[in-house]
Amino acid sequence: MQKNIFLYILCAFVFSASNNFIVHEGQLIEENTIIVKFSNTYAPLLGQEQPLTIESINAFKTIQNRSSFKSLQPLFKHIQNFTELHYEHNLHQYYKLTLNDNSNVVNQVIADLNSINIIDNIELNGVAEALLVPNDSLYSNQWDHDNRRQAIQYGTGNLVGTADCDLDTDEAWDITTGNPDVVIAIIDTGVDLDHPDLIANIVPGYNFINEELPPDDEYDHGTPCAGIAAATIDNEIGIAGVCPDCSIMSIKVLDDNGFGDWGVIANGIVWASDNGADVLSLSLGGGQYQEALESAVNYSVANGSVTIAASGNINTQMDFYPASYAQCIAVGAMSPCCERKQGINSCDAEPGWGSTYGEQVDVVAPGVRIFSTGKRAGYWTEFNGTSSACPHVAGIAGLMLSYNSNLTPETVRELLRQGADDIEDEGYDIETGYGKVNAYNTLMLIPDPASGDLNLDGEINISDILILLDNILMGNYNMSGDMNSDGIININDIMLIIQIVLN
Repeated sequence: MQKNIFLYILCAFVFSASNNFIVHEGQLIEENTIIVKFSNTYAPLLGQEQPLTIESINAFKTIQNRSSFKSLQPLFKHIQNFTELHYEHNLHQYYKLTLNDNSNVVNQVIADLNSINIIDNIELNGVAEALLVPNDSLYSNQWDHDNRRQAIQYGTGNLVGTADCDLDTDEAWDITTGNPDVVIAIIDTGVDLDHPDLIANIVPGYNFINEELPPDDEYDHGTPCAGIAAATIDNEIGIAGVCPDCSIMSIKVLDDNGFGDWGVIANGIVWASDNGADVLSLSLGGGQYQEALESAVNYSVANGSVTIAASGNINTQMDFYPASYAQCIAVGAMSPCCERKQGINSCDAEPGWGSTYGEQVDVVAPGVRIFSTGKRAGYWTEFNGTSSACPHVAGIAGLMLSYNSNLTPETVRELLRQGADDIEDEGYDIETGYGKVNAYNTLMLIPDPASGDLNLDGEINISDILILLDNILMGNYNMSGDMNSDGIININDIMLIIQIVLN
């Protein structure tokens, strides 16, 4: 058996829906929806909440455009039982009226509804946009962040995609853009250490191919992976990474031709975990099981490092390592149309590769026509493969740990699954796992670190106090445990959490 194993570098090097929002009378609105406020006397009374329906409203029968009505649902649909405070603020009166697919009748429907005395107010369902819009010159091309159907179809030049089929990173950035204390290790062919879009985030790494040299990238694979995960944001050049304020650690385990053996890779995993890497991104792999490599993965996870690997580009159901190891978070690739990448059969029509699938796949992420950083200060315009999908998830993991550093690798995996948008077959499936990762949804699932439950066991007790004390003694001055939100962790935070425990 050859000592060196050819690893399928998961960038394929293949060179090769409809929009929910419309502009109506100068404003961006959700297509075919109206917000209706029923009168207080007509809306359900406190303790008698039986949601209104189109059929239950006699006054609707006289409306000319009643046939345009598709559904009527309470606007605040997550409130199961209204409280007195809900009623005080009129939340029970608001409903979302969805029309059939004919936005041309919106104005007439509004006019008809205004003629009914059971309605207090009618308004279009306006659309808000995230406040943070990066000024990076290539950001508008990054459909993975903001899919506006701007991806270019292979061979035709046509624009393809499904609007909003993206990571919702722009919404996530309003919560956090990362933390330099969170380190993402790119275990790959190295990273361009002087790239202007990466240099501000680089921390010391290691070159396992030639220990006398820095872990630089001559193959141009690790560099685009690093850019996807954590390229600098708002610097007026290049791209925006998923976790732009996270740190990047370059671990070179593949040579300048893209080859590496399992032993070297295993060493790189352990070294990165031992030297402060919180997230390990592995856009590499092969079809051969190796126990030593699995032991390294198991160690890294036990040591607190979230370990993420690409599922492979073989376009079939099979085991692919390290992604298939139980402790790895396995990431498949999707097209701009929210489907598993399946060669020419995907909407992008790019031939030659498809995302490997199977029971090991946890989630999928963008993997087609991805813009990213390239070696020698360059940029990719079509970095493809599960190689590009994997660092997207690594970046999201970085955002999660930036928001709450006490998340365990197991919790990160579970929250990624829960926060994913279901695509293709309903529920979990072997093609796309739990669905498309969603940065914003996932962050919203994370308990607020200022709640006091630092170990996320559902209780606030002496264990949480000890964690906070350890954070102070170790100089871990990040968000986690900042009970009074003053930007530092000190005795004042301990006093607050003690008060919570006593109460």
